[in-house]
Amino acid sequence: MNRQVATTLNKEIQARFDGLKSSLTGMGTSLDKLTYTQPTFNEYTERELLNIYLGIPQIQTVIDLIPEDIYQQGFEVESENEEFEHAINAEIERLKLKESLVQLKKYERIYANGGLLYFLVDADISKYPIQAVRELSKPMPQEIKCLNKINAVPSEYFNVSVNQNMPTDRNYNKVSIQMDGHRIDESRFLWSVNNFQPTYGCGLSRVSNLAMIGNGLFISAWSAINMIYEAQLKVYKSSSLQKEGGASIIKSTLNMLRKVLSSQSAIVIGETESFEKQNLTITGFKEIMDYLNTTFCSIEGIPVEIFLGQSKGVISLANNPQSLNYYSSLVKKQELEEAPKIKRIIDIILKQDSFRQYQGVEYEIEWEDIFSLDDNTKADIRLKNAQSDAMEIDKSIASPQQIAKLRYPEDNYNYPQGDFETEQPSE
Repeated sequence: MNRQVATTLNKEIQARFDGLKSSLTGMGTSLDKLTYTQPTFNEYTERELLNIYLGIPQIQTVIDLIPEDIYQQGFEVESENEEFEHAINAEIERLKLKESLVQLKKYERIYANGGLLYFLVDADISKYPIQAVRELSKPMPQEIKCLNKINAVPSEYFNVSVNQNMPTDRNYNKVSIQMDGHRIDESRFLWSVNNFQPTYGCGLSRVSNLAMIGNGLFISAWSAINMIYEAQLKVYKSSSLQKEGGASIIKSTLNMLRKVLSSQSAIVIGETESFEKQNLTITGFKEIMDYLNTTFCSIEGIPVEIFLGQSKGVISLANNPQSLNYYSSLVKKQELEEAPKIKRIIDIILKQDSFRQYQGVEYEIEWEDIFSLDDNTKADIRLKNAQSDAMEIDKSIASPQQIAKLRYPEDNYNYPQGDFETEQPSE
């Protein structure tokens, strides 16, 4: 460090623990303004979140991908009662339940308060005027005439309130939903929200997160582009500068040119003057853009190739193992998040007059495979399994019959019974 500069510094802040601390500039010390930067919670309105979703195609793609991929192949209800199985699947198709669930998942990701499925039902009006406002706060009857429709409703059309009285209160943090100023009993709707925070009275919108990350990436892209632009050497030639003013005139001229060039404007020069840009070959720009895409997609765990539409459904372990992790995470969402919603709706379907006879019938939600391995990967897996099986049979670890049952449990193989003996440990 320059001896003269060192004598003017405050000795108390000259301690250095790594290369990112500078007493001269204040970086990493108590004088560094960045040390006072703290994360904030941006409270967008629900309409603002919708505008961001609709106005930025990249965010819209990321939001839509997961709901659409979860339900791309659909599901079916399976039961040993074939009559019930056929009837319930036909009813699910009539109600367009798949489309409603996809839309609900999108609302969950767009809005801070998510969305809900509202059940429009018919009943015996003399007994259950359940669509009347005064009845909506009461539980849904156990018997209804018909479930007419299932509406997916964004949180713009309902309000969420939270009981935040004493933590010892029985209803502490209990959520209440109101539509059109009237409280609705929880049995009349299915609410879905991402990571609800009782303290704030709302959930966490994925659009809000993506917008914040997008702003940071936009700044990074802008900085990278400007670095590339500024890296070009500019040569300005003028014989009059040295004659008329010497170093001071040259300095002021360069400052003026820098301001003009940074705004990428045009300049006018004299007949005897010349201006040139020395174009440089700069590598790594593609890597920068790939990094921006990867960072943006990684927030939602979406592989870049799926985000760009280059890979869908069929994957290769050799080329895109990230896709396998992505689809595996969707399978977990199907079982842990979506299947309970479907069962909740089936419970309401079974309250109808035409389905009451099926109450108590056991059933399962079966999802169609949302991805498959390509043929080369399947062949490679079979080859490795065959090599492993042959080694176990050769070492008398397992018999051919045991291997056959392990690899092909649904098929029957009649291998000839050879002299297979399990090796006994020597005494």
